[in-house]
Amino acid sequence: MDRLKKPSKFIAVLFTISAVCSLGSLLLMVVAKDTGTGQMLFQILTTTLLMIAAIGNWHLYVRRYVTYEVKQRLEHTKEE
Repeated sequence: MDRLKKPSKFIAVLFTISAVCSLGSLLLMVVAKDTGTGQMLFQILTTTLLMIAAIGNWHLYVRRYVTYEVKQRLEHTKEE
């Protein structure tokens, strides 16, 4: 029987880091108060999209990990 691969959380972590960096840059833009409205709105849109992507990737990772664990345990009980 083929060996199951543990799902990788690299993409979820990458999106989370980029969302946090984007949020930090948005906060710095708000504090500086010298940026245009268009640039501020674009940064808000970018930050929102990155946060949605990060949450979605964590959701996919958790689903894949749960499926992986269930299959591992079923395979383990079959062997016994």
